[in-house]
Amino acid sequence: LGEACDGAEAEQMIHALKPDLIFLDIQMPVYNGFELVNRLQFFPKIIFTTAFDEFALQAFEANAIDYLLKPYTLERFSKAVNKVLHQTNHSKPLQALLETLAAKTHTPVSHMLLEKGKVLANVAVEQILYLEAEKEYTRVITSDNSYLSNLGIAQLEEKLDPDKFIRIHRSHIVHIAFIKEVRKEPNNYQVIMTNGSVLNIGRTYLDHFRKLIH
Repeated sequence: LGEACDGAEAEQMIHALKPDLIFLDIQMPVYNGFELVNRLQFFPKIIFTTAFDEFALQAFEANAIDYLLKPYTLERFSKAVNKVLHQTNHSKPLQALLETLAAKTHTPVSHMLLEKGKVLANVAVEQILYLEAEKEYTRVITSDNSYLSNLGIAQLEEKLDPDKFIRIHRSHIVHIAFIKEVRKEPNNYQVIMTNGSVLNIGRTYLDHFRKLIH
């Protein structure tokens, strides 16, 4: 297993590790995803993961197995993994990894230990209105308090029930039950929470938001 932060590092790791499967973003520093594929001399199976839907055709022309549009659900991720599983000629490590990923289930937590000053409070997830990214930490808002988690917002998102919490922005996850209204502005949409907080919906999250609330 390996993880790279840009196209150049990814190229080096792919040639060194010769992986069976890579999850590849498109917008990356140094080389984008397609430039990287064109530079490869070793060709693993590829699943593209990106926030941009306009590259889907180009991705499949690059022989990608699937194209995951961020933000994607666990079910959509599992579907992509199953596509690889149904192909032949897997190495045993890849087969074992794919079967583990395909079988993985999401078990939401019911409580979180969150900082309030010098105290750790045991907060019921059902009381959370929304979460807000603060650099590498996350601010967790309830109707009457504000807490801090030392986990990033993406890590906390994995602990939440995706049927109750939805990512509306790279910096915000909201509890659907506490959405008071959705407001259409000239250039964007905003979510108004029951405590009066006004949160912008990121453009890349808008379609997913519409599908989930309708």
